[in-house]
Amino acid sequence: MEFAQALFLVVAGHNDRQEHLSRARRLVLKVHLSASLSEGESVRFLPPIFGEVRLIVHQFLDRLMHDSGRPIPIFNQNAGSLDRRMDKAEFDRFADAYEDQHRENIAVTGEGPEYFAEYKIKAFREIVDRAGIEVNRICDFGSGIGNSIPYFRRYFPEAALTSSDVSERSLALGRQRYPEAGSCVLIENNRIPVEADSFDVAFSACVFHHIPHREHLTWLRELHRVTRPGGLIAIFEHNPLNPLTVHAVNTCPFDENARLIFARDLAKRLQAAGWASSRIQYNLFFPRALARLRPFENKLGWLPLGAQYVATARKV
Repeated sequence: MEFAQALFLVVAGHNDRQEHLSRARRLVLKVHLSASLSEGESVRFLPPIFGEVRLIVHQFLDRLMHDSGRPIPIFNQNAGSLDRRMDKAEFDRFADAYEDQHRENIAVTGEGPEYFAEYKIKAFREIVDRAGIEVNRICDFGSGIGNSIPYFRRYFPEAALTSSDVSERSLALGRQRYPEAGSCVLIENNRIPVEADSFDVAFSACVFHHIPHREHLTWLRELHRVTRPGGLIAIFEHNPLNPLTVHAVNTCPFDENARLIFARDLAKRLQAAGWASSRIQYNLFFPRALARLRPFENKLGWLPLGAQYVATARKV
């Protein structure tokens, strides 16, 4: 297979690992788009192709990410210290302008914030249904200005929603935009101010890349505390292996202190925090111009080149 030979040469024939990453991204994207777009190919023909690509990609990523040499620069190069946090004051400062900045930043995809907010909640509903969980109480961790609220109402109409955030201004804007949204809690002192086992499920949308990586375990344990036994967590995050995602993060003022997270690292942290059965699914492979290919995305969840991914786990 030409792809396999090309990717092998990339890994074996060059010393610059960033060059490996860049060329591999282009190769993987090229092969999966070519397979999808070839005339006359049926859906049944795609899995064998993708099965071979899957093995090659995973072998490549294992070599790339476990190499002991220089780190791959997948976080915002302008962020300064890797552990610098965006604090409460900064979240409050960005709250009023967040919607416009977000809309401008993602315009290249052809979609607005509403599309990305809805896709997450719709996917979350599917995850919960597959897990067979009855959902009466939801925690939205890092809810921001409430962009997910109308979609929680659409896909979880009977559930009680609790929006939680460190930014008091963001919570106020969420209440202003959606007065009947449910309850809000202000996160302070490294704690979500609710009793243990308060929620059936916990949800987080692109929040953890704003939290210093050394603090991930703290917050994953806190979310474990507030989720009932048998409950589930779903964390949606940007994929640092997707070049368009990295570009969008690096050019967004709101993400100036962001440090993206490899999916496998987040899965390991979930397990270390006491969660069980962690799983990863990659999402958002096609922009609006290729929307006709989006029905194939469910078959591409293994491919680590989607713009985002979701990490899920259960509390046992």
